[in-house]
Amino acid sequence: MVKQYCYFCKDLVTWTEKIVKENYNFRNKNFDVEETKLYCSKCGNEICSQDLDNDLENIYNGYLNLYGLSLDSFLKIRKSLNLSQEMFATGLRWNKNSVIRYENKEEIPSIEHLNTYKKLNENKGYFYRLNKFIR
Repeated sequence: MVKQYCYFCKDLVTWTEKIVKENYNFRNKNFDVEETKLYCSKCGNEICSQDLDNDLENIYNGYLNLYGLSLDSFLKIRKSLNLSQEMFATGLRWNKNSVIRYENKEEIPSIEHLNTYKKLNENKGYFYRLNKFIR
C-alpha cells in the first residue's frame, strides 16, 4: 500500500478508505456526492486526497446529474448529431469557444446552455426544430 502524508501526524502513514456522502451547493442548487475519503490509521483524521482533479470532476458530475448530464455528455450530444463544433455552435447561436471549453471539461455551461443540452439529450430533434434551415 502506498503511504500518504498526514499533516496531523507529520509523517507518511497507512490509511483506510471510507465512502461518505457530502452535500454541495453550486449555483444555488444542493446535491449529494458519494466520495471516497482517506483517513490516517494513526490519528483517524482525514488525509488530503492526491487526486483533486478527480474529486472536482465528481462534484461537477453530481451537479450536472441534476440535469441528467455529465461532463462527458457535451461531446457525446454534439457527436450524436454529426455536427462539427462550429456547426453546433452556429445552430445554437453560441460561441464556438464555449462549446470547445464544455467538451474539454474546462467550464460548466450556463444554466441556459445546460437546459439546452438537457433538451438535446432527451430529443435530438430539438436541434433541428431550432434550425429548420439545416437538413
